Amino acid sequence: MKSAEDLSALVSSRICHDLISPIGAIGNGLELLLMSHDASSFGPEFALIQDSVKKANAQISLYRIAFGQAASESSVSGIEIGRALNDCYGEGRIRVRQNLPTQIDRRSAKAALLGLMCLERALPRGGDIRLTFQEDRWTLHATGDIRSLSFEAITAADPADVQNSLFPIAVKAAGRTLSVTKGDRETTINF
Repeated sequence: MKSAEDLSALVSSRICHDLISPIGAIGNGLELLLMSHDASSFGPEFALIQDSVKKANAQISLYRIAFGQAASESSVSGIEIGRALNDCYGEGRIRVRQNLPTQIDRRSAKAALLGLMCLERALPRGGDIRLTFQEDRWTLHATGDIRSLSFEAITAADPADVQNSLFPIAVKAAGRTLSVTKGDRETTINF
Protein backbone atom coordinates (compact mmCIF):
# COMPACT_ATOMS: atom_id res chain seq x y z
CA MET A 1 0.00 0.00 0.00
CA LYS A 2 1.23 3.47 -0.88
CA SER A 3 1.89 6.08 1.79
CA ALA A 4 -0.17 9.27 2.05
CA GLU A 5 2.80 11.21 0.58
CA ASP A 6 2.99 8.84 -2.41
CA LEU A 7 -0.74 9.09 -3.03
CA SER A 8 -0.61 12.88 -2.77
CA ALA A 9 2.23 12.95 -5.32
CA LEU A 10 0.26 10.69 -7.67
CA VAL A 11 -2.80 12.94 -7.39
CA SER A 12 -0.64 16.00 -8.12
CA SER A 13 0.89 14.27 -11.14
CA ARG A 14 -2.57 13.34 -12.41
CA ILE A 15 -3.96 16.86 -12.00
CA CYS A 16 -0.97 18.38 -13.82
CA HIS A 17 -1.24 15.77 -16.59
CA ASP A 18 -4.96 16.44 -17.04
CA LEU A 19 -4.51 20.24 -17.09
CA ILE A 20 -1.56 20.42 -19.48
CA SER A 21 -3.53 19.03 -22.44
CA PRO A 22 -6.35 21.61 -22.57
CA ILE A 23 -3.96 24.47 -21.84
CA GLY A 24 -1.69 23.20 -24.61
CA ALA A 25 -4.71 23.03 -26.93
CA ILE A 26 -5.52 26.67 -26.17
CA GLY A 27 -1.93 27.60 -27.04
CA ASN A 28 -2.15 25.62 -30.29
CA GLY A 29 -5.44 27.34 -31.13
CA LEU A 30 -3.82 30.73 -30.63
CA GLU A 31 -0.99 29.75 -32.97
CA LEU A 32 -3.51 28.65 -35.61
CA LEU A 33 -5.29 31.99 -35.31
CA LEU A 34 -1.99 33.81 -35.84
CA MET A 35 -1.26 31.69 -38.93
CA SER A 36 -4.64 32.40 -40.49
CA HIS A 37 -4.97 36.09 -39.64
CA ASP A 38 -2.84 39.19 -39.73
CA ALA A 39 -1.27 39.56 -36.28
CA SER A 40 -1.92 43.31 -36.33
CA SER A 41 -5.67 42.61 -36.42
CA PHE A 42 -5.53 41.36 -32.84
CA GLY A 43 -5.58 43.75 -29.92
CA PRO A 44 -3.55 43.63 -26.71
CA GLU A 45 -6.04 41.10 -25.32
CA PHE A 46 -4.64 38.46 -27.67
CA ALA A 47 -1.09 39.02 -26.37
CA LEU A 48 -2.40 38.82 -22.80
CA ILE A 49 -4.03 35.46 -23.55
CA GLN A 50 -0.82 34.20 -25.21
CA ASP A 51 1.30 35.24 -22.23
CA SER A 52 -1.15 33.70 -19.77
CA VAL A 53 -1.19 30.37 -21.61
CA LYS A 54 2.63 30.36 -21.79
CA LYS A 55 2.91 31.05 -18.05
CA ALA A 56 0.22 28.47 -17.17
CA ASN A 57 2.05 25.80 -19.18
CA ALA A 58 5.31 26.68 -17.43
CA GLN A 59 3.74 26.67 -13.96
CA ILE A 60 2.11 23.29 -14.51
CA SER A 61 5.42 21.87 -15.73
CA LEU A 62 7.15 23.13 -12.58
CA TYR A 63 4.30 21.95 -10.32
CA ARG A 64 4.44 18.50 -11.89
CA ILE A 65 8.08 18.18 -10.87
CA ALA A 66 7.72 19.89 -7.47
CA PHE A 67 4.53 18.18 -6.30
CA GLY A 68 4.39 15.08 -8.49
CA GLN A 69 5.85 11.64 -8.12
CA ALA A 70 9.66 11.44 -8.29
CA ALA A 71 11.12 7.99 -8.95
CA SER A 72 14.66 7.60 -7.67
CA GLU A 73 16.15 6.59 -11.03
CA SER A 74 14.51 9.26 -13.18
CA SER A 75 15.96 12.54 -14.34
CA VAL A 76 14.59 15.74 -15.82
CA SER A 77 16.00 18.19 -18.33
CA GLY A 78 17.72 21.17 -16.75
CA ILE A 79 17.17 23.04 -20.01
CA GLU A 80 13.40 22.48 -19.83
CA ILE A 81 13.31 23.52 -16.17
CA GLY A 82 15.30 26.66 -17.03
CA ARG A 83 12.90 27.49 -19.87
CA ALA A 84 9.87 26.97 -17.60
CA LEU A 85 11.45 29.16 -14.90
CA ASN A 86 12.06 31.92 -17.46
CA ASP A 87 8.46 31.66 -18.73
CA CYS A 88 7.09 31.71 -15.18
CA TYR A 89 9.20 34.42 -13.61
CA GLY A 90 10.45 36.36 -16.66
CA GLU A 91 9.00 39.76 -15.89
CA GLY A 92 7.34 39.37 -12.52
CA ARG A 93 8.04 40.73 -9.06
CA ILE A 94 10.36 37.77 -8.43
CA ARG A 95 13.41 37.54 -10.67
CA VAL A 96 14.90 34.05 -10.93
CA ARG A 97 18.34 33.38 -12.36
CA GLN A 98 19.55 29.84 -12.71
CA ASN A 99 22.60 27.83 -13.61
CA LEU A 100 21.44 24.26 -14.17
CA PRO A 101 23.08 21.16 -15.64
CA THR A 102 21.67 19.48 -18.74
CA GLN A 103 20.17 16.58 -16.74
CA ILE A 104 19.07 16.65 -13.10
CA ASP A 105 18.06 13.82 -10.80
CA ARG A 106 14.27 14.15 -10.47
CA ARG A 107 14.25 13.94 -6.65
CA SER A 108 16.91 16.61 -6.45
CA ALA A 109 15.01 18.84 -8.92
CA LYS A 110 11.81 18.33 -6.89
CA ALA A 111 13.55 19.55 -3.74
CA ALA A 112 15.09 22.54 -5.57
CA LEU A 113 11.76 23.69 -6.99
CA LEU A 114 10.01 23.31 -3.64
CA GLY A 115 12.81 25.38 -2.06
CA LEU A 116 12.38 28.01 -4.77
CA MET A 117 8.64 28.15 -4.03
CA CYS A 118 9.39 28.58 -0.32
CA LEU A 119 11.64 31.54 -1.08
CA GLU A 120 9.10 33.02 -3.50
CA ARG A 121 6.44 32.92 -0.77
CA ALA A 122 8.89 34.57 1.65
CA LEU A 123 9.34 37.52 -0.74
CA PRO A 124 5.86 39.12 -0.83
CA ARG A 125 7.26 42.43 -2.11
CA GLY A 126 9.46 40.79 -4.73
CA GLY A 127 13.15 40.15 -4.93
CA ASP A 128 15.83 38.03 -6.58
CA ILE A 129 16.40 34.29 -6.33
CA ARG A 130 19.48 32.58 -7.72
CA LEU A 131 19.22 28.82 -8.22
CA THR A 132 22.48 26.97 -8.92
CA PHE A 133 23.69 23.39 -8.97
CA GLN A 134 27.46 23.02 -8.76
CA GLU A 135 29.70 20.23 -7.52
CA ASP A 136 26.65 18.07 -6.70
CA ARG A 137 25.23 20.74 -4.39
CA TRP A 138 22.18 23.01 -4.71
CA THR A 139 22.33 26.64 -3.64
CA LEU A 140 19.24 28.84 -3.54
CA HIS A 141 20.08 32.43 -2.66
CA ALA A 142 17.34 35.02 -2.16
CA THR A 143 17.68 38.77 -1.67
CA GLY A 144 14.92 41.21 -0.83
CA ASP A 145 12.56 41.97 2.02
CA ILE A 146 12.33 38.39 3.29
CA ARG A 147 9.56 37.55 5.71
CA SER A 148 9.67 34.64 8.12
CA LEU A 149 10.78 31.37 6.54
CA SER A 150 9.99 28.11 8.33
CA PHE A 151 10.09 24.50 7.20
CA GLU A 152 8.00 23.12 10.04
CA ALA A 153 4.80 21.18 9.59
CA ILE A 154 1.89 23.35 8.53
CA THR A 155 -0.03 24.64 11.52
CA ALA A 156 -2.47 26.81 9.60
CA ALA A 157 -4.60 25.41 6.83
CA ASP A 158 -3.08 27.70 4.20
CA PRO A 159 -2.46 25.80 0.97
CA ALA A 160 -0.10 28.56 -0.18
CA ASP A 161 2.45 27.30 2.39
CA VAL A 162 2.31 23.57 1.64
CA GLN A 163 5.74 23.66 -0.03
CA ASN A 164 7.31 24.67 3.30
CA SER A 165 6.30 21.33 4.81
CA LEU A 166 7.17 19.30 1.71
CA PHE A 167 10.60 20.86 1.14
CA PRO A 168 12.55 19.19 3.99
CA ILE A 169 10.87 15.86 3.16
CA ALA A 170 11.98 16.18 -0.48
CA VAL A 171 15.53 17.12 0.55
CA LYS A 172 15.72 14.01 2.72
CA ALA A 173 14.21 11.82 -0.05
CA ALA A 174 16.94 13.11 -2.37
CA GLY A 175 19.54 11.89 0.16
CA ARG A 176 20.77 15.37 1.01
CA THR A 177 21.29 17.48 4.12
CA LEU A 178 19.60 20.87 4.42
CA SER A 179 21.31 24.01 5.70
CA VAL A 180 19.84 27.52 5.84
CA THR A 181 21.67 30.79 6.46
CA LYS A 182 19.50 33.84 7.12
CA GLY A 183 20.52 37.47 7.06
CA ASP A 184 18.63 40.77 7.19
CA ARG A 185 17.87 40.93 3.47
CA GLU A 186 19.13 37.60 2.22
CA THR A 187 18.71 33.90 2.79
CA THR A 188 20.79 31.03 1.42
CA ILE A 189 19.59 27.44 1.28
CA ASN A 190 22.07 24.66 0.56
CA PHE A 191 21.54 20.93 0.19
